Amino acid sequence: MMKNSKDIFRKIVFLFNNPKQDGGYWLFALGIIASLSLVACALCYLAAPVPIDGLGGFLPDGGETDQSRTWLNAVYAVGLVGYALAAAPIVAVCTMRCYRLNPILFVTAAVWLELSFVLELVNNLPFVARFLLPPTATPAGMSDEALTYLSQLNALNYYAFDVPGFMLAYVGLAIIAAIVYRHSRGLAIVTAVSFVLLLANIPFLWFEPKILASILMGMAILTFAGFPPIMVKLSVRDTKIKISKCGNAST
Repeated sequence: MMKNSKDIFRKIVFLFNNPKQDGGYWLFALGIIASLSLVACALCYLAAPVPIDGLGGFLPDGGETDQSRTWLNAVYAVGLVGYALAAAPIVAVCTMRCYRLNPILFVTAAVWLELSFVLELVNNLPFVARFLLPPTATPAGMSDEALTYLSQLNALNYYAFDVPGFMLAYVGLAIIAAIVYRHSRGLAIVTAVSFVLLLANIPFLWFEPKILASILMGMAILTFAGFPPIMVKLSVRDTKIKISKCGNAST
C-alpha cells in the first residue's frame, strides 16, 4: 500500500515537473483554471436577463437584491479571483521567456498586467467574503433613497477598481501581442476582438432593456478567456527555439 502511494506521488510529481516541458504541466493547469474562471464570469452575464447589479450594470436603480443575482455576483467574483491568481504566474513565466524581444516594453506590459490582477483581487475578495459571511444586521428603517444611494456608492466603488483593472489588462496584452505578433498572432486577435466587444457593450448601457449590453459583455469576457492558453503556449515552447527567437527579434 505504501509502495503504491509512493508510485502515485512520483507520477504526480513527474506530471507537474516534466523536464521535457522545461517547467512541467503545472502551467497548463493554471491556463485551464484562468480560462475556466473567465468563462464562468462570462456565463454570469449571459445567464442574467440584464447586467448584474453592482457588477455588470451601470448604476442600480434600487436597493433590492434578487437571490439569483446574489449567486451570480458571487460566481462572478470567485471567477475573477481565480482568474487573477492563475493568470499572474503565466504572465510572469512568459515574461521571463520572451522579454528579450523588447525588454522595456515587455516588462512594462507585464507589470501593468500583474497590477490589473492585484486590482481584481482587492476588488472582488470583499464580495466573496460578504457572500461566505453575510452581514447579520438588516437595513430596517432605512428609506428607499438611502438604500439606493448606498447601492450606487457600492457600484461606483467597484468600478473604481474594475474598470482600471481591465483597461490595464487590455493595454498590457495589446503591447505583448504587438511584440510577439511575428511568432503568435492569436494573442493579437483575441485582444482585439474582446476589446471591440467591450466597447460595443458601452452604448447599450444607457438603453432599456439592457439584454444586448449583457450579451456583448459576456462575449467580450468569453473571448478574453482565450489569452491564458496562448501565453502558456508562448511560455512552454522548446527552450532553445524560444531563446533564439527572444534573443534576436529579427529571427
